[in-house]
Amino acid sequence: MAPPTREGGHLNIDPPLSAREWGRQQADRSPRWSAEKWQRIAIALGVCVAPDPVPDSEEEAA
Repeated sequence: MAPPTREGGHLNIDPPLSAREWGRQQADRSPRWSAEKWQRIAIALGVCVAPDPVPDSEEEAA
């Protein structure tokens, strides 16, 4: 962490991480849910989970 500095009468402290980087680190630490678990949660909540979209190139090949 950079030492605090004074600019224009205000104390500036550079944060060690940006909020976005902090969020990425938190997400990396969290457990990953499998597709099966997402489906079970959706059923429990009464939500319809749409299947993953198929890219156009695969649709044309089928």
